[in-house]
Amino acid sequence: MENLKIEWRKATPEEIQQGSSEMIKISEKNFDDGVSEIENEKINYIKRVVDGKDAFLNIVAELRLFSIDNNLPREVNKEIEQKLKQVRNEVVLGQWKTAREELDLVIVEGYLNQAFFDRIKKKLDDYIEENY
Repeated sequence: MENLKIEWRKATPEEIQQGSSEMIKISEKNFDDGVSEIENEKINYIKRVVDGKDAFLNIVAELRLFSIDNNLPREVNKEIEQKLKQVRNEVVLGQWKTAREELDLVIVEGYLNQAFFDRIKKKLDDYIEENY
């Protein structure tokens, strides 16, 4: 991870059709060329943001498909999304450790069941262990 180079670019017309206006390219870079520790940490955060958005999209996709498959009302997802709002807010900003701390404050009840909660907790714990 310490050898990443981040490059922002405008999305192609095909990518725009898929809903993206900006793309991030992550590639190898040799940090012996004078990249500062701050720049290196910024690169790490950009990766954490990209990974956080991907993790969030996986969770909401899973929720939506579960609701469709089980013919559940919109209120089910809204309740779960509300309970996990602070976790989401942190993880999409690349703040995985803070997201994990926020998850500890979530009460498992109502439509939010223990199995789903535990999967989110494991995802956060695994990511933190591998990337911090």
